[in-house]
Amino acid sequence: TGARPKVLFSSGPIASACRAAGRKEASRARCGCVQAVANRSLSASEQRRGAAFFNDPHKAQVTRQSDNPANEVFWKKWKAYGSEAAQLCT
Repeated sequence: TGARPKVLFSSGPIASACRAAGRKEASRARCGCVQAVANRSLSASEQRRGAAFFNDPHKAQVTRQSDNPANEVFWKKWKAYGSEAAQLCT
């Protein structure tokens, strides 16, 4: 008997923002998965900051293009998180 694959799921600010954004692919399971990945790689404050991008994509663009070193550090973490979430939750 093969072991069932582990399902990633959690609730939190990323999952809530994901669901509220209303995208067709934003199922409860997928949004819960991206939250579970966020819990492993982002602090609570980073999750809240990133959750705002779902509702205001321009805010993500401003952060990405910022010359502020703190924004650069955050953006690198956010981008790595996004890649991992895409890999594990698709």
